[in-house]
Amino acid sequence: MQRLNNRLDSPKLPNFNLNSFKTRKNKGNDSFGSGLNLSNWSSSENVSPMSPVNQNLTSLTNTLTNNVWETLSIPLEDAVVYLDTAILQILKYSSKNGVDALFENGAINVKDINKVIENDNEIINYDNNANNSIYIKYPETKKIVFILSSYLMDYETKIKNIILNNAYQECHIYTSITESSHNLRIQRETPNQDRDLGSIAFQYLQGNDDGYFSKFQNKLKQWINMGNEIQQTGLAVEHMIYTVEYVPLLWSLYSTNLVLIPSGADIFPYMNSKQYKNVDHIEGGIQLNLLPQEEQSKIYNISSVLSSFLEELNLKDELFAIGETSHLIAREIVAHSSSSSRKKSEKTASLILIDRTLDIGTPVRHLDNSIDKIYCILPRISSDSYDLNITSDYLLNNRDDLDNLTPIKCSFSHKLNQNTLEFIDALQKTKNKEGLILIKKKLLEILNKEIPNFQAPKPNEESTLADQIKSYLDIIKNNEITIIKYANTLECISAVLEAEENFKCSKWEELLSFEKILPFSLSEINDNFNIVQHIAEALNNLVQRSKALIAEEMPGFDIEDIVELVMFIFSLLKDSFIESEESFEMVKHKVLQTIIEIEGNKFVDSYELERFITSIFDNIQYCLKSRNVLSYYQNDFSSYRNQITVDSLVKTIATRIINGESNSNYTSTVNNNNKSNGYNQNSINYIPYNQTFSSFFSGIGRRRQNQPVPTQNDILIFFIVGGITLSEVNDLMDIGEQYNTKIIIGSTNIATGKTIYSNLSEQNDINKTKKQNN
Repeated sequence: MQRLNNRLDSPKLPNFNLNSFKTRKNKGNDSFGSGLNLSNWSSSENVSPMSPVNQNLTSLTNTLTNNVWETLSIPLEDAVVYLDTAILQILKYSSKNGVDALFENGAINVKDINKVIENDNEIINYDNNANNSIYIKYPETKKIVFILSSYLMDYETKIKNIILNNAYQECHIYTSITESSHNLRIQRETPNQDRDLGSIAFQYLQGNDDGYFSKFQNKLKQWINMGNEIQQTGLAVEHMIYTVEYVPLLWSLYSTNLVLIPSGADIFPYMNSKQYKNVDHIEGGIQLNLLPQEEQSKIYNISSVLSSFLEELNLKDELFAIGETSHLIAREIVAHSSSSSRKKSEKTASLILIDRTLDIGTPVRHLDNSIDKIYCILPRISSDSYDLNITSDYLLNNRDDLDNLTPIKCSFSHKLNQNTLEFIDALQKTKNKEGLILIKKKLLEILNKEIPNFQAPKPNEESTLADQIKSYLDIIKNNEITIIKYANTLECISAVLEAEENFKCSKWEELLSFEKILPFSLSEINDNFNIVQHIAEALNNLVQRSKALIAEEMPGFDIEDIVELVMFIFSLLKDSFIESEESFEMVKHKVLQTIIEIEGNKFVDSYELERFITSIFDNIQYCLKSRNVLSYYQNDFSSYRNQITVDSLVKTIATRIINGESNSNYTSTVNNNNKSNGYNQNSINYIPYNQTFSSFFSGIGRRRQNQPVPTQNDILIFFIVGGITLSEVNDLMDIGEQYNTKIIIGSTNIATGKTIYSNLSEQNDINKTKKQNN
């Protein structure tokens, strides 16, 4: 049996994989900057979801990862490899063999650097005077490789401890953050008394022209030597090899229409951001230097990666931002790439960054989309992973020979397999029932191709679509070669089926019903008091339905479901309701009552619960007020009477940008906000390159006359900071096709009600206040 599809849920990879047989890759002569970039895109009169834009992005991703393996093929031979979660995600979604490629290139072990056992992070103290009194731990190999997605200074201590804990002769470090970005960050961080004077960052600031990578290499030499002295290996310093390099492992190509940045999966726009602003500062919006150090690091990281992303695509870019955090990231992209070589490119792009907090209503809706649904129902491996926690129950018959690996896990990934990519694209565009029909057709296609003279079994009258799909999978189970050949596609099918069979599916359908009715009923109400009463009635109905589900031995609603439903309701309401503190307080009180009625006996501290709900409502109110001041956003409440769904803000913004309706907003941004460096919370903000304080003041008049607009460029890149739904991806691709516009879509995460809820809640988990026996 082969290993299951690239899961790294523990420090060591499991020894089973439901993936294709291992084959050595063909080594080519390509190198980074091979010329396959988006400057080579041919123009197309008809831009479709599988347009040259998306085809070239897939080809570019494939070429870049092939070049990475070309670079790593020698260093990986006989090495133990440490990754972080983001690199693991990139390998799963942007490399043909995923994590297996590490083994195919010679790695003998692969570990998640954030999940290593404690001993791997402890320095072994060595005493020369001790007579064989210490235990000498030798490594599995004398070669170690780190492949990381973040700044090396954030991993410095961990890398040092891992190296000192073993005896190595060779160490290679690869990071997806460029050396220039490392240098920039160090230059902007002022040393203080708390900083370790022996750190590489501090040494970098003390003089000479060596870059950060060179300084880090010198430290590696010292650590390797110290590790060998501790282990008493007698290895000579002159025989040691140590390198630090940049590799463009930047993005996960989730589908042909969606690019995700795994190293930014945990970033979310700031709420209640007044404490992070300096009103006397020339620049408006959030100030980077006022943020906590950890949050500053996230901004540095995503800005550097987006800059490198544009560099690899070789696109001359104009930056636009909607929302405070997006504006901050855009300014940092300028700092990271103002002198970039891509500025000479003939192909131009508008990068439009949008804060997720401006529309929290769309992700919390139970969207009738096959992939949005499975992300709503199935758990993820971790909060910073796009991979779903699914089992192989529908794909394997007998697991007795799998060495106690129970349950076996599958991945919801494609590894650039074109058939699986196209299948995910198709699922992305289908509603739930249509998705099941699509899966049935796909399985029939596989069975007809792999089994001679295959005859599909006739379904009985009582069998559902899910039952028919399971019967086809039962046939495939008996053919291991077929399972291996179509592993990626079958695992995606397994995820959809598992979500359909999950008990939570019934709750999902119930909440979807609530959400379909509410826009119509609320549109008939004009005053705030009656809106509050209507919300209270909806919550009462929720309580009754929860009790009915529990009586049927189904999971009832919980605190997360209640809060998400209220977020959806608030996203529909007029500005007058959002601005009314009294109305907000009344709804909050009713929500608290509802939570207590449904699961109140599970909580020990009612005060803690009330404080938790208050913090969530404060954040909801901040998000809604930020949305409502947008000149893009016009909440015509009466329009809900004549439409089935509510358009997302992303769709509204994209449509108005392409229609040119927003042009007047650029001028107002400059005219009305000179003191805030062009930042205007009401509109889209253009962030120019090479802007200094003096050039800003001297250029105000020029920009009034000559303000760029996104549609002036060849390609529009919409990037949502904080997560995007697949329904929004579909909307953007439809708009691109409708208006004959080339569009790339990117985000930090896949947004669901759970991701919004977790980010709007406080750091401490409300479940900690529940009784232990519950």
